[in-house]
Amino acid sequence: MRIACVHVPQFALQSLSRIDPSLRGAAVAVVGAGQEPAAGVRPSLALHSPVVLACSRAAWALGVRLGMTASAARFVSPDLRVVAADAQLERETVRAIADALLGVSAVVDTGGRVAASGAHLAMYCEVPSKTRGMTFGDRLIALLDTFGIAARIGNADDRFTAWVAAAHSGSE
Repeated sequence: MRIACVHVPQFALQSLSRIDPSLRGAAVAVVGAGQEPAAGVRPSLALHSPVVLACSRAAWALGVRLGMTASAARFVSPDLRVVAADAQLERETVRAIADALLGVSAVVDTGGRVAASGAHLAMYCEVPSKTRGMTFGDRLIALLDTFGIAARIGNADDRFTAWVAAAHSGSE
């Protein structure tokens, strides 16, 4: 059985740009809540302020980095758009992708966030028997493109190798 990994870079940003096309190509930073303090610990303003969860290539070129506070990201450039992450929209996007994948594969695993920052999403599905991996990957990319999602596909005999192939491929 071959496994295909669907790797969606900067997932929070791609989820938002599905419903707001004006975000595409712009310098955008998606921010979410900082870490909550432990019980009995006095909150620190810097440690618990909103942090950058995802950013566009244009924002990256300006110097925005994942994990930056929202105020530090705003300081980088006045042209930067800072938008709040939408967890509900992200869950709906995962469901939509999973439903689409079920149309071409009998087995789908919604996977989860990957990378140290959790900025990317990895989902997995079974490559149908007697289907060339490259052909299946091209079909998945075309399918996700209809949702406004850019993804990388990797095929292998196990999940880890499929993820490595997808995460480190040059195409997007």
